[in-house]
Amino acid sequence: MSYVHQENRDKPYIDWRLPENRKKGFLLWLDWRLTYNDLDHYMVANTYRNSTGLKSPTGKPMTDEQTLWYCLLFGCTYQTEMAWVLYYNFPNFWEIDFDDLAKWNVANLDKQLYAKDTKYNKGRIVEQVKSMRDIIEPYGSIRKWVDNQLVDDESQSFVNVYNETLKLHKFGRMTSWLFTQALFETANVPIRPDTMLCTDPSSWSVRSGLCYLYNRNDIIESETKKSLSKDDMAFVAVKEKELYKEAADYISPSNKKIFSNFLLESHLCQYKKLMLGGDYAGHSSGDHVSRALHLREKWINEVNFDAFFEDAIMNHHPLVRGKRESKALRDLCLKTGQMINMHQDHNFMPNLYLEIGLDSEWLMDRDKDRMIVQAIDTYKNDHIDEKGLAKFMVS
Repeated sequence: MSYVHQENRDKPYIDWRLPENRKKGFLLWLDWRLTYNDLDHYMVANTYRNSTGLKSPTGKPMTDEQTLWYCLLFGCTYQTEMAWVLYYNFPNFWEIDFDDLAKWNVANLDKQLYAKDTKYNKGRIVEQVKSMRDIIEPYGSIRKWVDNQLVDDESQSFVNVYNETLKLHKFGRMTSWLFTQALFETANVPIRPDTMLCTDPSSWSVRSGLCYLYNRNDIIESETKKSLSKDDMAFVAVKEKELYKEAADYISPSNKKIFSNFLLESHLCQYKKLMLGGDYAGHSSGDHVSRALHLREKWINEVNFDAFFEDAIMNHHPLVRGKRESKALRDLCLKTGQMINMHQDHNFMPNLYLEIGLDSEWLMDRDKDRMIVQAIDTYKNDHIDEKGLAKFMVS
């Protein structure tokens, strides 16, 4: 079997959905995402942290205390851009007047954008900040509150900070995980967990990604509608440890410092979407662009997003840099078994823009989504059979 475009015909045909190819695809995509800051939020958050002059609400980079405050805001919102809006308006945690915050919150509710996983926090910022103040104030600073939880072991320090964060208003498993992740990646706090919480009852998404990776679709809860048995959960616990070691050994040396179970957890959740519909290489970069564009329009002349549009996006891969998230590409791997945007870094992978007949500039225009979907569907119908195997043979 072979690809159809003349520039791709000498490349080995690989269907990344097949069980024997999943692990290799998973690791390739992980390293690519780390290299081009296409996984999670740390690069964008760190760009905001370091912004100066007109790009910063204070004219200076965030202080240590301001960085920790921003990390709390990220936990509340699960959005670097929305956390930036809140920080831009209230950069100093200890100077916030709750009446002013309440008035601001009501007046600007329709201009706020929270992630789906934190949507119930929207509009609750006053109660959340009051809770933070009540719990943290006895320590004298956010830094002292965090440092009080740290011990010599980074994993135990994570557990301590995580459990302490659960005391905050509307900080559950997800938001506490997000805050501790931001502490590690943006505030350089030494809390590196030795787990992805895969065996936590509520962590079904990352557990599903792990099961799919190891071809255990028979125990994916969203498909079986059943809880895992004790033996199946033990399988998950073992594979969680194995995968972390394998991934840490595989990734490029330059990516090892930032790598952690925080990022592996996100990648696993998104890997299943890559295979089953909902993700692609460059999706996270484009998602940041889409949300930044949305909030820049909402907060025009009120919040400066130049740190993102002038600095942060320069760290994204050139093929996706500055381009919005494409809903049309979400099902590409599901339909064809192929991964896009990685061919410049891996010569054995095909150029899918040529293969399918796509123009990368179409990603700049939402009105082109229908054309992208049509091109993918045409390629699928012409060359991929119902089992996902290529129909064509090139003599």
